[in-house]
Amino acid sequence: MVDARRYLKKSGPLRIEDVSRIHLDGGSMLGTARDNPTKSEQAIGAVINTLRSLGVTHLVTIGGDDTALSSSYVAINSDQQIHTVHVAENH
Repeated sequence: MVDARRYLKKSGPLRIEDVSRIHLDGGSMLGTARDNPTKSEQAIGAVINTLRSLGVTHLVTIGGDDTALSSSYVAINSDQQIHTVHVAENH
């Protein structure tokens, strides 16, 4: 499992100049991982704690079935304090 705490020091507001040309680079400028936090209570707890420590109250996820499930786990296990919406990826 990825330790999300390593990304906390890199977090901050995004400015227009930070993202205005991101579509030309491709990929992601965000710290991402191919991990499924629904596999353990400790993992989903770590995700929720990290999101809370960053002040996240709303989360949009984009991906497949595992990402949709993870999104719903975040909402449920945060007692609906983190609102989520999922966008299914298109193939």
